Amino acid sequence: MGDFNAIAADERAEDDVGPSAYEPKWMRTFSEGRFTMRDGSRFGKSLTACGDAGVAAVQQSLPGDGRNSCEEIAEDVLISKSSVYRVLRDKLDKRKMFSK
Repeated sequence: MGDFNAIAADERAEDDVGPSAYEPKWMRTFSEGRFTMRDGSRFGKSLTACGDAGVAAVQQSLPGDGRNSCEEIAEDVLISKSSVYRVLRDKLDKRKMFSK
């Protein structure tokens, strides 16, 4: 095999691909100047439907007998069905008591 030098092989690979090929992503962002550990803002829908205004709107749209479905409440309040379900289950502690 001859003489194999790991340092020389690493330097050759660094010349071919560049130093950032072996550097982890967190190390690269740290060296670029990001010093905070918090995540940045993300794209997509925010969870404002499950906030205080969403909870109040869902609670107002509930009938006295509680026989509306999540779909019907979502149409009335204009938020998604999953948000209505999350508000009913987590915030208002409503559960399905009986089924047919």
